[in-house]
Amino acid sequence: METMVVMTLVALLSAWSVPGWIRLQRELALDTAALRLQNTFAHARSQALLRRQPVVVEAAREPQGDQARWEYGWTTFVDADGDHQRGPDELLLARAPALPGFLSVKAAFSGFGATASLAIRYGTAGTLSPVNDGLAMGHVEIWRNDADPVASSRRIVVTRTGRIRACVPAGLSRPC
Repeated sequence: METMVVMTLVALLSAWSVPGWIRLQRELALDTAALRLQNTFAHARSQALLRRQPVVVEAAREPQGDQARWEYGWTTFVDADGDHQRGPDELLLARAPALPGFLSVKAAFSGFGATASLAIRYGTAGTLSPVNDGLAMGHVEIWRNDADPVASSRRIVVTRTGRIRACVPAGLSRPC
């Protein structure tokens, strides 16, 4: 009888704690994804300065298709010929794996033409290098698509000087 009571208590405690554990794991995955992308931008900027060549960070293409999305991961490469696309002879610096399915990403950069939401380019001075003479700057927002998008989102802001900062959208601590 005592064993049955103990087993019932263990089952109740487990059932009560599992949703909290899943929520914690997903929040950690969100923080990790935001930090990985922030570190990727910082690495791309430092490589552009170090190599004195433009470096591009672009959204990866889907495995069996042609559509590019940040959720599929991203690629960092030296853009030696300046065409904003990785050629076979251009150095691949890093490739990030796809994000978990419960995370979504939206990017908004100005000054990059048709690729404004799919890639950014650092020039040799470590600043964002636009396609045209426009003003290059913007942000990437990552959020959990299974929770409140305001409470479960992170934003990485990239200024025109190439500096990166992470924040939580308005209404929460560390507002942007």
